Amino acid sequence: MPDVDAALDQLRRLAERPPRDPGPVEQVAERARRLRWRRRTRLGVGTLVVVFLVSLGGVVWANARSDEPPAVVAGPAYDKTTPPAGPGTEQDPGDASPPDAPRPRTSSQAERQLQAISDGIMPDLRGGDLNTLGDGTGVLFDLQDVIGQQRTVNVANDAPEGTVVEQDPLPGTPLDEVTAWTLTVSAGGPVVRYVDLPNDVAAFAARLPGFDPAEPLVARTTEFGAVYKTDRWLFGLTCAAVDRAYRTFADARYETACPGRIDEA
Repeated sequence: MPDVDAALDQLRRLAERPPRDPGPVEQVAERARRLRWRRRTRLGVGTLVVVFLVSLGGVVWANARSDEPPAVVAGPAYDKTTPPAGPGTEQDPGDASPPDAPRPRTSSQAERQLQAISDGIMPDLRGGDLNTLGDGTGVLFDLQDVIGQQRTVNVANDAPEGTVVEQDPLPGTPLDEVTAWTLTVSAGGPVVRYVDLPNDVAAFAARLPGFDPAEPLVARTTEFGAVYKTDRWLFGLTCAAVDRAYRTFADARYETACPGRIDEA
């Protein structure tokens, strides 16, 4: 079988032939294959690094959160001497202040006041500033939404002007039993009596509509002369003093009066 032998001999010669060097096409294809492999390797390693960092950050955050103390939600606190509140009312065991003493405001006082309104009981507003209770924290607005009827009385008092010194009803009263409420607000000091006024000031005060000689007055001094405040009136013997005092420490609730001018609201 000469043909078979010749074919086998040719195959042996081909097998013994040294390998041919790759041509330009093969070289380019090999470089492209290696480049694709490197890119895939880098992408895989980068993905693993990102996943590891995210997992590590989550573990660190969870450990930090577990070390924080549990949050404490302060409930409403009220004077023990006030009338019993409705069901669910909480009182502060350490609060033993007299019922008529203004209470200092704390950072959480507004939260307790709003919580009391939400629980349907009268909050403790004593010791608070009237403007802060209104525009500052909105406590008065929430209370007006529930009750509606509000009355503010200004009295001469040694507490800073605008401080709530009394309230009716007292803290802890169920709001469903309240139809109106009154805040007594300090008009500031020092306090003087009608009998202690100079004669000309006393004579002018007696002409003011609704003036009560038994009512205490608050005296203030300006560069234009002395002025006096009652629950209703801001008056003095010089209009310049009254106008300056009105701009400095009074507001729209006061009616002003000086010789030759009595402004009734």
